[in-house]
Amino acid sequence: MPPRTRRACLLSTVVELLPKQPTTKGPAELFTGDVYFDVIIRGGEPSRVRVNTVRFCPGARTAWHTHALGQTLHVTDGVGLVQARGGEVIVIRPGDVVYTPPGEWHWHGATPDQFMIHTAIWEGPAAGAETEWGEHVNDAEYGYPSRSDWSCVAAQLARSLSASSDAVPGSAV
Repeated sequence: MPPRTRRACLLSTVVELLPKQPTTKGPAELFTGDVYFDVIIRGGEPSRVRVNTVRFCPGARTAWHTHALGQTLHVTDGVGLVQARGGEVIVIRPGDVVYTPPGEWHWHGATPDQFMIHTAIWEGPAAGAETEWGEHVNDAEYGYPSRSDWSCVAAQLARSLSASSDAVPGSAV
């Protein structure tokens, strides 16, 4: 049987190409620094799977939080940090997979000088809150001084300018 065209696949009732959701800035009540996430899937019954791509600017991090049914993170780019309450701060890198069991208070984010991107996977409970949020992670817990003057946009611009200076004149960047 020959392969189906993209149009035929899109019209299929077996598979569905979902529309991309807009990128959302993480709210200041839940994050320190600039964090952006893309919802990949928010499953409905019977599947309650949740999958987000989360981008942390240097120094950005979550507040302390816990998930009713646990959470798995898969680091895809950059260098990050994760800590369970009372535990050591652990450095995480691309390819690392971090599992946090149900009810464990933890935080995760980027190192002060690196971006970090991860895929977050968790399941929503049949009833009750998926995530309970606590206080912000303070600088002592984070382990690095606050960089309130660090701007994610400035960092991205600097990266872009650096990349474009390496480009061949007249080529697309």
